[in-house]
Amino acid sequence: MQILFIVALGLLPTAYSVYTFLQDQKKDKLAAEQNAEIIRLNKDLIAEQKKSNQALEDAKAIQDDLIAEQKKANKALEEAKAAQQAMIDYTTGGDSFPYIQLTDWAGNIGTVTLVNSNPANHSINPLRNLDVNIYDLRKFVNLLEVEKKSARDVRNESNLLRAYTPWLSPHTATEIGQIDVGEFIGGERKLNATIEASGKFYSEQIVIRKKLGQFYFGICLRDVDNNTLRITYQPGFLDEGELQYNFSIKTYGRFSADESGNLIAK
Repeated sequence: MQILFIVALGLLPTAYSVYTFLQDQKKDKLAAEQNAEIIRLNKDLIAEQKKSNQALEDAKAIQDDLIAEQKKANKALEEAKAAQQAMIDYTTGGDSFPYIQLTDWAGNIGTVTLVNSNPANHSINPLRNLDVNIYDLRKFVNLLEVEKKSARDVRNESNLLRAYTPWLSPHTATEIGQIDVGEFIGGERKLNATIEASGKFYSEQIVIRKKLGQFYFGICLRDVDNNTLRITYQPGFLDEGELQYNFSIKTYGRFSADESGNLIAK
């Protein structure tokens, strides 16, 4: 009995060592399994991150393609708008406008020239269906205020020139007739012209001065909104002093005269 007890006591350290060894193995196995799980999870996360990054790159590529296509579409739209505007300008005259000048005087008769121009003098658009009427303002006022004639009679009897031109190319001028300005009172005559071109309306005041048998003219052209488009003085015109233009014609063919003899819209 004593011998067995002694033997048992002798085996205790060995048994404990075996137990500890087995526990350590379990811990190592568990740690290895946990490490393996962590590695697997990290691999999965990395794989998912790669997928996510690829998806973002694909989305960005699609977005870039959409932006590129939108730019192409915008460019095509702008080109279409430009082409449409060019067609409209070609049809309506764009920023081209007509004006009248007087040249080649013979006595009191001057040649009337119609010009296609624009603010920058680089017009590329023709003008169509140009209707021109030139009125003697002195006679106009007399017929309207003194003789009390009808508006139609006033327009007809004070008219010095009616002319129609179907087409006027860019940078060109054409003679449309002659006018007899008659006698000068105070060395100056004042005329007004109404011009319709490509569906737009203009009015032009023409002042003619005569000095030592020579004629000089100045013009002021305005659109239907009373914006001044052109003021031109022939050399020598201003020798007789400045001229203040003050007129308004806003409706083609419908006008009367103010106290200064200027045509005004009814």
